[in-house]
Parts: sequence; structure tokens; C-alpha cells
Amino acid sequence: MGVLPKEVMENMKDIVDNCMGDSNPACQSSCPMHTDIKEYVRLVGEGDGEGAIRVIREKLFLPKTLGRVCAHPCEAGCRRGDEDKPISVANIKRYAADNFDNPINWDLNKKPATGKKVAVIGAGPAGAQAAIDLSKNGHEVTIYDKLPVLGGMMRVGIPEYRLPREVIDEEYSILEMLGVKIVLGVEIGVDIDFEVLKNDNDAVIIAVGRQAGRIDSSLKNHDAKGVYSAAEYLKEISLTGGSNGVGKRVAVVGGGDVAMDCARSSLRLQGVEEVYSVCLEASYEEMTSSMHEVKGAIAEGVKFNLAMGTNEILIDDTGRVKGLE
Repeated sequence: MGVLPKEVMENMKDIVDNCMGDSNPACQSSCPMHTDIKEYVRLVGEGDGEGAIRVIREKLFLPKTLGRVCAHPCEAGCRRGDEDKPISVANIKRYAADNFDNPINWDLNKKPATGKKVAVIGAGPAGAQAAIDLSKNGHEVTIYDKLPVLGGMMRVGIPEYRLPREVIDEEYSILEMLGVKIVLGVEIGVDIDFEVLKNDNDAVIIAVGRQAGRIDSSLKNHDAKGVYSAAEYLKEISLTGGSNGVGKRVAVVGGGDVAMDCARSSLRLQGVEEVYSVCLEASYEEMTSSMHEVKGAIAEGVKFNLAMGTNEILIDDTGRVKGLE
């Protein structure tokens, strides 16, 4: 048997190294819900938007929401990015959802009733998706949430200008269509004992998410009046349309997407005149926020203080924040 030429061996090695074989496409593997991205992108390209949205909804119930706020890890895994730029998967999903998704066509088929009861704690996307899947499998499902609204952190952590509330309401309406019971404004462990919930149900799913805010307690005066965690601040704005006690000037410490949410939300509050972003990164490119969020903040008037660390929170005679050092 002769020896294969070097260029043939190199070509074979390239094929072996880059071939995915029987594995799922990299974009699909990168998607937390493992949606068949190649299939719905293909269908959109062929003009079959109805087919594309059916494929998307096989895995998830929030195509309009995700088309607006998903971090789209699938695009980082897109092989097209090795050639020029990855396919804009999130925008394609949004196009399909905004133009072809219709509640009339939603799959509401359910298996025969099992007689089993399941309680889901948390009405965020994880809890809602669990409730949908369980209901379709014939179980009786009740969702409990301590918030007065559905959606969890999508509702109280993502600003309305990024995720319109009517989008959440429409997509969450599938819960009622499937017969899922919803109990809002009830905190498990306070209003209902957890043991009672366990005894009254065949299973309990805990999907409470991460709602705790964070403030650097090592900073002097970190607990002064007018100092808020991002989660606390965005929640109040989402539920009330404002923030009690916010002044004319707002400083947001941090350079991530949540910081940009806080900065851009602040500009939309009545009475706020100036908003500053204070972040450690020395350039916009180094910031952890998505570049389109940074550009949006700049366009709207947020003033950036790059390569700045916060040493101390300054307060006035009343104990209220007056500046940063």
C-alpha cells in the first residue's frame, strides 16, 4: 500500500478535526433549550415562517421574548462565524415570532389525565416551561409566585423598553389555555408552609431563580439612603414605573448588561437629569456589556467614566448619598 501525498493527509485531517459526525450542530448544542436552529433558519430562508415557528415552539414557549432578550450563545457556536460573521439567529427567531406566531396555532394537545398533582414554585420562564411540559403530559399543575405578576425576573429585572409587557402577557397566556392554575402574591414558607405543599402534591418543582441583588458591603456607606442593588432598583421601576427617592443625578457602578439596564432605565424616570456609568474597564470594548447596549446608552445620553474604581460612597448630613470618590 502506497503512502498518501502530504496534501491529501492534511485535507483528511482537516475534515476529521472539523466534522461534527453524528453530533448536533454547534449552534443547537450551544442553545440551552437545544432548539433545531438549522431547521428553522432554513425554513425562514425558504419563506416558510409558519413552519419555522412550529419548529421553535417544539422546545420553548417564549419565541417573541427570546427574540428580544436572549443572550444567543448559539451565535458564538455558529460555524459561519469561522468564515465571516455568525448567522443572526436571535433576530431570525424574532422575525418568525413577530410575523408568524399565532395563539390559534399553538399546540395545546394534552395526554390523558394521570391524576397526579404538581406544584411549581416560581413563575419565571423555567417554572412556566416546566408547568407547560407537565400539563401536556396529563398532570394537574399549580404555579405559585410571591410576585403579583407573571414572568419572574423577565418582568421585574428586564426593562420594559427592551421587553414590552404585552409580549410576556401574550406568551404566558398558554398557561391558562392548558389549564394551569396560577396563584400570585403568595410566598412559600411564609404564606404557605412548604411541608403542606409537599403533602398536598405528588411532586414540587422549585424554580425560584436568582432575585437577590448585590451591593459591595466593603464600601464605606454602602447602606446609605439612595444606594440600591440593581435587582431592587429594576424591580421597583418595573412594578411602579418609578423609583421612590431617586434624585436628579444617578450613578451606576458596573459595566455589564444589568448596569446598562439600570442606566438606561434611569434616563426614563421623571426628574432624572444626568446618568453616569462608573466602570473599571478602560475601554468600551473591554466592558462585559453587549456592545449594542453600550452604544444605546451612549446614544441616549449616559455619561461614562471608564477605568474608575469606587473607593467610597459620600453622604450628606442626612445620611443620603451625595457622590462617589
